[in-house]
Amino acid sequence: MKTYKDIEIYKLAFDLAIRVYIINMALPRHELIKEGNILRRTSVSIKDTIAEGFGDGKNPSGFARSLYQVSIFCDETITLLKKIKKIHFREMTINEIIRNYITLKNKITYEIESIEKSSNIITIPYIEIQHLETSI
Repeated sequence: MKTYKDIEIYKLAFDLAIRVYIINMALPRHELIKEGNILRRTSVSIKDTIAEGFGDGKNPSGFARSLYQVSIFCDETITLLKKIKKIHFREMTINEIIRNYITLKNKITYEIESIEKSSNIITIPYIEIQHLETSI
């Protein structure tokens, strides 16, 4: 049986959390304390919530609800990264990370849909899968 460490969305979320942490440490002290703290917490919450939701493997609707929350954390992380990029960075690295979070969010949306179809449940109001724009 798979563990949360084996699923693709967890691996991507873990990798992105590390990359965000490295970028975060390059922020000026005043940004590190406020926006940096929020950014670190949201990016880490993504991987942690995936792990927690997956841990209750007997409840697919619970996992789908966890993934829905993760999707919201992705939106928050993307917004913070765009703000930080605009103020402090002009590097393509930030754009790549933002694109990776958009990819992660799309994969999470597909995972939610897959859980709902295979379990014949609807855990959240149906949200049409959006292919988020990759232009930044």
